[in-house]
Amino acid sequence: MKYSQNSAFTLIEFLITITMVAIISVMAFVPYWYYLNKSKVKHTQKEVTQVIYEAKNMALNWRVWENKNISVGVYFDSNNPDEIQVIPFNYSTTLADISNNNLLIDDALSQTEVLSLQLQPGMWFERINWENKWLIYFQAISGSGWVLSWDTFFSTSWEVDIEFAYKKATGWSLRDSITYFTETQIVDY
Repeated sequence: MKYSQNSAFTLIEFLITITMVAIISVMAFVPYWYYLNKSKVKHTQKEVTQVIYEAKNMALNWRVWENKNISVGVYFDSNNPDEIQVIPFNYSTTLADISNNNLLIDDALSQTEVLSLQLQPGMWFERINWENKWLIYFQAISGSGWVLSWDTFFSTSWEVDIEFAYKKATGWSLRDSITYFTETQIVDY
């Protein structure tokens, strides 16, 4: 009797090959996932910075409501952490009016927003100087900027740190922050 020699994979060899392909795929996917989410953090920083600068430009140049300029606020709320709203205020609204009457902010929020930024999927801002609600306010025509927390008016010498994270990441690799300098009205990240 002659035995034929057929060359083929055994079941063990096939399982080892499948396992090796799976391990290599996981090793390739994890860095890809990490850098994809890290780019979302960087992109969010740039988007929020752009929104703050656009709000200032709106206060300087934009005319609505019977051809009158508007004051503009960039509103951050921890109850809605994946969206940032740019809201209009009447030209005659002063900073003292807003800091003494929180209903003006509620009234402005109930109006149609000038601009709304939906953050990247999975991204949200975590906190802003340890407060829950913030408004960066730009006065019409002058473009002067102030920062208000929900209950308090802060002087112009403060820095505001806005922290972003991807799905509540605890390590700084998937979270970052931007700083708004109220005195110079510059955003740094």
